[in-house]
Amino acid sequence: MSLPIYREVFELHPNSDRNGIGHTGLWFERFFSAYTVDDNGDWQLAKSDRDNDPLRAWLKTFTRAGNDGALQRTALDQLDLCDALCGTASIFKTTWRFVTGMGYPHPIENGLAWHPTLGVPYLTGAAVKGLGRTWMEDWAFEESQDEEKRQRLLSWFGSDHKEPKYREENVRVGKFIFFDALPVKPVSLVTDIMTPHMGKWYEQGGNINNIADEPEKVPADWHDPRPITFLVVKEAVFLFTIAVRPNADVEDSAEELSEVMEALQNALEWLGAGAKTAVGYGQMEMD
Repeated sequence: MSLPIYREVFELHPNSDRNGIGHTGLWFERFFSAYTVDDNGDWQLAKSDRDNDPLRAWLKTFTRAGNDGALQRTALDQLDLCDALCGTASIFKTTWRFVTGMGYPHPIENGLAWHPTLGVPYLTGAAVKGLGRTWMEDWAFEESQDEEKRQRLLSWFGSDHKEPKYREENVRVGKFIFFDALPVKPVSLVTDIMTPHMGKWYEQGGNINNIADEPEKVPADWHDPRPITFLVVKEAVFLFTIAVRPNADVEDSAEELSEVMEALQNALEWLGAGAKTAVGYGQMEMD
Protein backbone atom coordinates (compact mmCIF):
# COMPACT_ATOMS: atom_id res chain seq x y z
CA MET A 1 0.00 0.00 0.00
CA SER A 2 1.35 3.43 -0.90
CA LEU A 3 1.96 6.26 1.57
CA PRO A 4 -1.39 7.89 2.51
CA ILE A 5 -0.10 11.37 1.55
CA TYR A 6 2.30 12.80 -1.00
CA ARG A 7 5.84 11.70 -0.15
CA GLU A 8 7.44 15.08 -0.85
CA VAL A 9 5.37 16.76 1.89
CA PHE A 10 5.43 13.90 4.38
CA GLU A 11 8.00 15.56 6.65
CA LEU A 12 6.98 19.19 6.16
CA HIS A 13 6.09 20.97 9.38
CA PRO A 14 2.69 22.71 9.29
CA ASN A 15 4.06 25.69 11.23
CA SER A 16 6.90 26.37 8.83
CA ASP A 17 7.08 29.73 7.08
CA ARG A 18 4.73 28.57 4.35
CA ASN A 19 2.00 27.97 6.96
CA GLY A 20 1.77 31.67 7.70
CA ILE A 21 0.41 32.29 4.22
CA GLY A 22 -1.08 28.86 3.65
CA HIS A 23 -4.21 26.98 4.63
CA THR A 24 -3.75 25.36 8.06
CA GLY A 25 -7.07 23.57 7.71
CA LEU A 26 -5.79 21.86 4.56
CA TRP A 27 -2.76 20.58 6.48
CA PHE A 28 -5.04 19.27 9.20
CA GLU A 29 -7.58 17.61 6.93
CA ARG A 30 -5.41 16.27 4.07
CA PHE A 31 -1.83 15.86 5.25
CA PHE A 32 -2.04 13.75 8.38
CA SER A 33 1.29 11.95 8.70
CA ALA A 34 1.23 9.88 11.94
CA TYR A 35 1.24 6.51 10.18
CA THR A 36 3.41 3.41 10.59
CA VAL A 37 3.88 0.25 8.52
CA ASP A 38 2.71 -3.07 9.93
CA ASP A 39 4.25 -6.50 9.33
CA ASN A 40 2.27 -6.91 6.11
CA GLY A 41 3.57 -3.63 4.69
CA ASP A 42 0.25 -1.83 5.15
CA TRP A 43 -0.04 1.68 6.56
CA GLN A 44 -1.92 2.13 9.82
CA LEU A 45 -2.27 4.72 12.56
CA ALA A 46 0.77 5.04 14.78
CA LYS A 47 0.40 3.34 18.16
CA SER A 48 0.48 5.49 21.29
CA ASP A 49 1.76 4.52 24.71
CA ARG A 50 2.62 6.24 27.97
CA ASP A 51 6.02 7.44 26.76
CA ASN A 52 5.30 8.04 23.09
CA ASP A 53 2.18 9.55 21.55
CA PRO A 54 2.69 10.24 17.82
CA LEU A 55 -0.86 11.52 17.36
CA ARG A 56 -0.44 14.14 20.06
CA ALA A 57 2.99 15.06 18.73
CA TRP A 58 1.48 15.67 15.29
CA LEU A 59 -1.34 17.80 16.73
CA LYS A 60 1.09 19.87 18.78
CA THR A 61 2.68 21.11 15.55
CA PHE A 62 -0.44 23.21 15.03
CA THR A 63 -0.06 26.39 17.08
CA ARG A 64 -1.69 29.08 14.95
CA ALA A 65 -3.94 29.49 11.93
CA GLY A 66 -4.81 32.32 9.61
CA ASN A 67 -3.15 35.15 7.73
CA ASP A 68 -3.59 38.53 9.39
CA GLY A 69 -3.97 40.48 6.14
CA ALA A 70 -6.53 38.10 4.64
CA LEU A 71 -8.58 38.05 7.84
CA GLN A 72 -8.60 41.84 8.09
CA ARG A 73 -9.66 42.26 4.47
CA THR A 74 -12.45 39.72 4.88
CA ALA A 75 -13.68 41.45 8.06
CA LEU A 76 -13.78 44.84 6.31
CA ASP A 77 -15.65 43.36 3.34
CA GLN A 78 -18.18 41.78 5.70
CA LEU A 79 -18.65 45.09 7.53
CA ASP A 80 -19.23 46.91 4.23
CA LEU A 81 -21.88 44.35 3.29
CA CYS A 82 -23.39 44.67 6.76
CA ASP A 83 -23.67 48.46 6.36
CA ALA A 84 -25.27 48.08 2.94
CA LEU A 85 -27.90 45.79 4.47
CA CYS A 86 -28.49 48.08 7.49
CA GLY A 87 -27.09 45.49 9.85
CA THR A 88 -25.07 45.46 13.04
CA ALA A 89 -21.80 43.82 14.06
CA SER A 90 -19.92 43.10 17.28
CA ILE A 91 -16.54 41.68 18.22
CA PHE A 92 -16.38 38.84 20.75
CA LYS A 93 -13.30 37.18 22.21
CA THR A 94 -13.07 33.73 23.72
CA THR A 95 -12.78 33.55 27.49
CA TRP A 96 -11.40 30.01 27.38
CA ARG A 97 -11.16 27.31 24.78
CA PHE A 98 -13.37 26.85 21.75
CA VAL A 99 -13.94 23.96 19.38
CA THR A 100 -16.49 23.18 16.71
CA GLY A 101 -16.82 20.44 14.11
CA MET A 102 -15.61 17.62 16.37
CA GLY A 103 -17.96 15.23 14.61
CA TYR A 104 -16.20 15.71 11.27
CA PRO A 105 -14.27 12.60 10.18
CA HIS A 106 -10.53 12.54 10.80
CA PRO A 107 -7.91 9.86 11.59
CA ILE A 108 -7.58 11.17 15.16
CA GLU A 109 -11.38 10.66 15.55
CA ASN A 110 -12.14 14.34 16.26
CA GLY A 111 -12.30 16.90 13.48
CA LEU A 112 -12.39 20.68 13.47
CA ALA A 113 -14.47 23.06 11.33
CA TRP A 114 -12.09 25.05 9.09
CA HIS A 115 -13.17 27.93 6.88
CA PRO A 116 -12.80 26.70 3.27
CA THR A 117 -10.75 29.67 2.03
CA LEU A 118 -9.32 31.40 5.12
CA GLY A 119 -8.07 28.22 6.80
CA VAL A 120 -9.21 29.17 10.32
CA PRO A 121 -11.73 27.68 12.77
CA TYR A 122 -15.07 29.48 12.51
CA LEU A 123 -18.80 29.29 13.21
CA THR A 124 -21.21 28.97 10.32
CA GLY A 125 -24.08 31.42 9.98
CA ALA A 126 -26.48 28.55 10.66
CA ALA A 127 -24.70 27.84 13.95
CA VAL A 128 -24.86 31.51 14.94
CA LYS A 129 -28.56 31.62 14.13
CA GLY A 130 -29.18 28.44 16.12
CA LEU A 131 -27.31 29.84 19.10
CA GLY A 132 -29.44 32.98 19.17
CA ARG A 133 -32.59 30.95 18.71
CA THR A 134 -31.69 28.65 21.60
CA TRP A 135 -31.40 31.63 23.93
CA MET A 136 -34.74 33.07 22.78
CA GLU A 137 -36.54 29.75 22.89
CA ASP A 138 -35.28 28.45 26.23
CA TRP A 139 -34.17 31.43 28.35
CA ALA A 140 -35.51 34.81 27.22
CA PHE A 141 -39.21 34.50 28.08
CA GLU A 142 -41.36 33.62 31.07
CA GLU A 143 -43.91 30.81 30.87
CA SER A 144 -46.69 33.38 30.63
CA GLN A 145 -45.16 34.87 27.47
CA ASP A 146 -45.63 31.89 25.18
CA GLU A 147 -47.51 33.81 22.50
CA GLU A 148 -45.00 36.65 22.47
CA LYS A 149 -42.18 34.14 22.21
CA ARG A 150 -43.89 32.32 19.36
CA GLN A 151 -44.37 35.50 17.37
CA ARG A 152 -40.79 36.61 17.98
CA LEU A 153 -39.36 33.27 16.85
CA LEU A 154 -41.56 33.30 13.77
CA SER A 155 -40.48 36.81 12.84
CA TRP A 156 -36.77 36.53 13.55
CA PHE A 157 -35.99 32.95 12.61
CA GLY A 158 -38.81 31.93 10.26
CA SER A 159 -40.51 29.26 12.39
CA ASP A 160 -42.29 29.29 15.74
CA HIS A 161 -40.69 26.04 16.94
CA LYS A 162 -37.57 24.12 15.97
CA GLU A 163 -39.47 20.82 16.08
CA PRO A 164 -41.71 20.43 13.00
CA LYS A 165 -44.42 18.51 14.88
CA TYR A 166 -44.98 21.45 17.25
CA ARG A 167 -45.14 24.22 14.65
CA GLU A 168 -48.37 26.17 14.31
CA GLU A 169 -47.25 28.20 11.28
CA ASN A 170 -45.61 27.31 8.00
CA VAL A 171 -41.86 27.82 7.81
CA ARG A 172 -40.87 31.09 6.16
CA VAL A 173 -37.81 33.26 5.67
CA GLY A 174 -36.76 35.05 8.84
CA LYS A 175 -36.34 38.81 9.06
CA PHE A 176 -32.58 38.68 9.71
CA ILE A 177 -29.48 37.29 8.00
CA PHE A 178 -26.84 35.67 10.21
CA PHE A 179 -23.33 35.76 8.76
CA ASP A 180 -20.51 33.33 9.47
CA ALA A 181 -18.58 34.31 12.62
CA LEU A 182 -15.00 34.78 11.42
CA PRO A 183 -11.77 35.52 13.30
CA VAL A 184 -10.39 39.02 12.71
CA LYS A 185 -6.80 38.01 13.48
CA PRO A 186 -4.79 34.74 13.54
CA VAL A 187 -6.06 32.10 15.93
CA SER A 188 -3.99 30.39 18.65
CA LEU A 189 -4.33 26.60 18.77
CA VAL A 190 -3.53 24.06 21.47
CA THR A 191 -4.16 20.37 22.18
CA ASP A 192 -6.52 19.02 24.82
CA ILE A 193 -7.24 15.52 26.11
CA MET A 194 -10.43 13.71 27.03
CA THR A 195 -10.37 10.33 28.76
CA PRO A 196 -13.59 8.38 28.20
CA HIS A 197 -13.82 5.33 30.48
CA MET A 198 -16.81 3.54 29.00
CA GLY A 199 -16.57 3.73 25.22
CA LYS A 200 -18.14 0.32 24.67
CA TRP A 201 -21.11 1.28 26.82
CA TYR A 202 -21.81 4.34 24.71
CA GLU A 203 -21.31 2.43 21.47
CA GLN A 204 -22.96 -0.92 22.23
CA GLY A 205 -24.63 -0.64 25.63
CA GLY A 206 -28.08 -0.99 24.12
CA ASN A 207 -27.21 -4.36 22.61
CA ILE A 208 -26.08 -6.24 25.73
CA ASN A 209 -27.49 -9.78 25.80
CA ASN A 210 -25.71 -11.15 28.85
CA ILE A 211 -23.79 -8.97 31.33
CA ALA A 212 -21.61 -11.89 32.45
CA ASP A 213 -20.44 -12.55 28.89
CA GLU A 214 -19.99 -8.88 27.91
CA PRO A 215 -18.43 -7.07 30.89
CA GLU A 216 -16.61 -4.61 28.61
CA LYS A 217 -19.98 -3.08 27.62
CA VAL A 218 -21.10 -2.46 31.21
CA PRO A 219 -20.62 1.07 32.68
CA ALA A 220 -18.26 0.33 35.57
CA ASP A 221 -15.23 1.84 37.30
CA TRP A 222 -12.89 -1.03 36.39
CA HIS A 223 -12.52 0.15 32.80
CA ASP A 224 -9.25 1.82 31.88
CA PRO A 225 -9.48 5.38 30.52
CA ARG A 226 -8.58 5.85 26.87
CA PRO A 227 -6.86 9.21 26.38
CA ILE A 228 -7.93 10.95 23.17
CA THR A 229 -6.03 14.06 22.08
CA PHE A 230 -7.79 16.67 19.96
CA LEU A 231 -7.09 20.16 18.60
CA VAL A 232 -8.89 23.22 20.02
CA VAL A 233 -8.78 26.99 19.76
CA LYS A 234 -6.90 28.50 22.68
CA GLU A 235 -7.58 32.15 21.89
CA ALA A 236 -9.54 33.90 19.16
CA VAL A 237 -11.41 37.11 18.39
CA PHE A 238 -14.53 36.74 16.22
CA LEU A 239 -16.65 39.15 14.21
CA PHE A 240 -20.39 38.42 14.54
CA THR A 241 -22.61 40.13 11.99
CA ILE A 242 -26.40 40.27 11.66
CA ALA A 243 -28.22 42.12 8.87
CA VAL A 244 -31.79 42.94 7.93
CA ARG A 245 -33.11 40.89 5.03
CA PRO A 246 -33.63 43.12 1.96
CA ASN A 247 -37.39 42.56 1.76
CA ALA A 248 -37.94 43.52 5.44
CA ASP A 249 -38.93 46.95 6.73
CA VAL A 250 -35.63 48.52 7.84
CA GLU A 251 -37.13 51.13 10.17
CA ASP A 252 -39.31 48.60 11.99
CA SER A 253 -36.39 46.17 12.23
CA ALA A 254 -33.82 48.59 13.70
CA GLU A 255 -34.90 48.17 17.32
CA GLU A 256 -35.35 44.43 16.92
CA LEU A 257 -31.87 44.18 15.40
CA SER A 258 -30.31 45.39 18.64
CA GLU A 259 -32.44 42.87 20.53
CA VAL A 260 -31.18 40.06 18.30
CA MET A 261 -27.57 41.03 18.98
CA GLU A 262 -28.33 41.24 22.70
CA ALA A 263 -29.78 37.71 22.59
CA LEU A 264 -26.66 36.50 20.79
CA GLN A 265 -24.44 38.19 23.37
CA ASN A 266 -26.32 36.50 26.22
CA ALA A 267 -26.04 33.15 24.47
CA LEU A 268 -22.28 33.52 23.95
CA GLU A 269 -21.67 34.63 27.53
CA TRP A 270 -23.89 32.08 29.27
CA LEU A 271 -24.33 29.10 26.93
CA GLY A 272 -21.23 29.06 24.77
CA ALA A 273 -20.78 28.25 21.08
CA GLY A 274 -19.56 25.08 19.40
CA ALA A 275 -18.90 21.76 21.15
CA LYS A 276 -18.18 20.80 24.78
CA THR A 277 -20.03 23.83 26.16
CA ALA A 278 -21.05 21.80 29.23
CA VAL A 279 -17.43 21.99 30.45
CA GLY A 280 -17.00 25.69 29.70
CA TYR A 281 -15.89 25.63 26.09
CA GLY A 282 -17.12 28.28 23.65
CA GLN A 283 -18.00 31.08 26.05
CA MET A 284 -17.19 34.54 24.71
CA GLU A 285 -17.44 38.12 25.90
CA MET A 286 -17.92 41.31 23.91
CA ASP A 287 -14.60 42.97 23.13
